[in-house]
Amino acid sequence: MPVTEGHANGTYAMMAEGPWAFAQFQSQFPDFQTAVAPFPGGETGSVQVLGGEDIGIFSQQHKQESWEFVKFMTSEFAQKEMAKAGQIPVNMQAIEDEEIRKIDYFAPFLEQLKTAKARPPIPEWPQIDRILSDTMSSIFMTDRDIQAELDAAAKSIDALLAK
Repeated sequence: MPVTEGHANGTYAMMAEGPWAFAQFQSQFPDFQTAVAPFPGGETGSVQVLGGEDIGIFSQQHKQESWEFVKFMTSEFAQKEMAKAGQIPVNMQAIEDEEIRKIDYFAPFLEQLKTAKARPPIPEWPQIDRILSDTMSSIFMTDRDIQAELDAAAKSIDALLAK
């Protein structure tokens, strides 16, 4: 079941999503009341990973056209339109626009950005991300020993990093 649908119908108590989920809730589940909380914090505070949406040019073919598309997608106009769909603008003029500042569900995410960290720039990251995802699913969906699951994940991740 899709995460937003599961949350809206009460199957899931919470979910870790970005502001785009609010636009989805508003259009697909207009009666569902949403709330936002920062990621739980430990000794080092509340930290979340940054981003996930990227745009880049990977080919020499149509390089100029590709560059024009990148410039358009990061323009004030395009970023304001993306904000209406729940994406926090990366263009500073767009994020300061009066209409965009009225999107109240952006505020908690902008606050969380103050302590966000980039994903590790390592080639093993996709494998590590899969291990973490599988481990968390195992913890939440079974009654396996939490410490044993985390220890096994750490061992697998350490092995990847030792290569």
